[in-house]
Amino acid sequence: MKTINFKQPQTFKPQTLTHSYIAIEGNIGAGKTSLVSLLGKKWAARTLFETFENNPFLADFYKNQQKNAFPLEMFFLAERYKQLTAFGAGQHTLFENQLVSDYQILKSQIFASFTLENHEFELFKRFYEAIEKQVALPGMVIYIHREVPFLLKQIARRGRGYESYISPQYLEKVELGYIQ
Repeated sequence: MKTINFKQPQTFKPQTLTHSYIAIEGNIGAGKTSLVSLLGKKWAARTLFETFENNPFLADFYKNQQKNAFPLEMFFLAERYKQLTAFGAGQHTLFENQLVSDYQILKSQIFASFTLENHEFELFKRFYEAIEKQVALPGMVIYIHREVPFLLKQIARRGRGYESYISPQYLEKVELGYIQ
């Protein structure tokens, strides 16, 4: 895996990238959506942003994770699948632009691996494995690492009420999920 330090000037250009689908990943509040917006404009690429506002389980999940984890993760899996297949992620022709997204389908399994109980995760994996083969995986994943204090400041700054329940421990679990 190649690590890119964005503090240093970068020399690569989209024309030199051979990947038609690039996913930006990282913890909650890391800046994925902002980076996708910038890269989309800079590279004249199609952009795909995760829709989370319509998840009816999200606010309740942050209040009581154990009770609401399974419906939350199943809803996200269904939405990510629907969005990625409708958008044609990974389908590229000579006349189409590159796609840059602020998530990939693997995000569902990463989050479910630490939010769900073992028996729930086993059921979740059955659904995940059934649909994973139908969704293109990105040719490149860029991971944004941010320290937990920075993430908490970003989360507070954007002011989404339901995110006020996010604990430093939860953000550490997310980071560990990506590392694993």
